[in-house]
Amino acid sequence: MAAKTQAKALMIFLNNRVVLEALDDAERGRLTLALLDYLEYGTLPDFSGALAMAFLVLRKDVDQSVSRWEETCARRSAAGKQSAAVRAAKNFADKVSCNNDCGDNDCSGTERRSTTLNAVEAPSSPFNGPEQSSTTFNAVEASSTPFNGAEQSSTAAAYTNTQSNSNSKSNSQSKSQSQSNSQSNAQSNRSADFERFWNSYPRKVGKQAARRAFEQAEIPVDRLLAALERQRGAPQWQRDNGRYIPNPATWLNEGRWEDETAAPPSWDCSRCGVECL
Repeated sequence: MAAKTQAKALMIFLNNRVVLEALDDAERGRLTLALLDYLEYGTLPDFSGALAMAFLVLRKDVDQSVSRWEETCARRSAAGKQSAAVRAAKNFADKVSCNNDCGDNDCSGTERRSTTLNAVEAPSSPFNGPEQSSTTFNAVEASSTPFNGAEQSSTAAAYTNTQSNSNSKSNSQSKSQSQSNSQSNAQSNRSADFERFWNSYPRKVGKQAARRAFEQAEIPVDRLLAALERQRGAPQWQRDNGRYIPNPATWLNEGRWEDETAAPPSWDCSRCGVECL
């Protein structure tokens, strides 16, 4: 799935008013259209003189505005993912707690009353005389006589809840550790994929912005590398030593890996009176 198109706007600041006032209306119109083309397609105009100087001045503001916008989008995306992770963890904890809580309808009846203590050992401390005999008798009687009614139900429920809570805590810790290891491995692999993309991209500018755009795109790196290999021979990328190659962050944010590559123009050499080689 292609990355979402980023909302952009052409920002012209008041401190550039003196630059625009030095141009006539026609030049200001050409300058505005050139800035829009640069913002949308990454293309550079073929200007000269005052018009070229004005474009260079305003282009700097455009680049800074785009960079700030991409940083804002990255922060919002990270905050959204963190919030979703917190909600997911809370829902998981609530579900585990609900499953472990033993209600009257689930834990009463014959099954609950069937759990009894098999034996009650006598205290290990030595006693002498009648005290020792009395203590031993009480211990044997308690071990041979099953609990009845509310006393038996209360003891069985306490034992069951203790065991259930211990097991659920152990399972939760194992799942959390497994999820943490999986996330760490995924981040490491994605970082390596970005380095492959960066090394293959012909125009290496704005690496940090490109890294953020790469993480947001979530496109397999092999697909991006195949698109780069296909677009290297495009006329726009070959013109003026790659002058019109878009920045890598712009290429990723706008889903340019899906661009169709135009075929190179065919020339009729006979029209020029020369023989084609």
